[in-house]
Amino acid sequence: MSVLRQVHLVAASMVFFAFFGAHFIHPNLIYLALLVGVGLTISGSTGVCPMALLLERLPWNKGKSYGGEVKVEVTKSSCCR
Repeated sequence: MSVLRQVHLVAASMVFFAFFGAHFIHPNLIYLALLVGVGLTISGSTGVCPMALLLERLPWNKGKSYGGEVKVEVTKSSCCR
């Protein structure tokens, strides 16, 4: 599973838990949803996702990247002379 997909899964789970937790456990758990919203705002405005940076450090994600910036190298092939 890609890191970006893991970010979506964790963020959605945190928001889900925040709303149900605020209703059934303690009302202050709603601030967990606020934390997720702030993280998504940072990610959208800067292109750097703090949660993805943390998830990349997990053992099963070694060598993977969340795909923030992708560089494409264009080479001239023999068919395009």
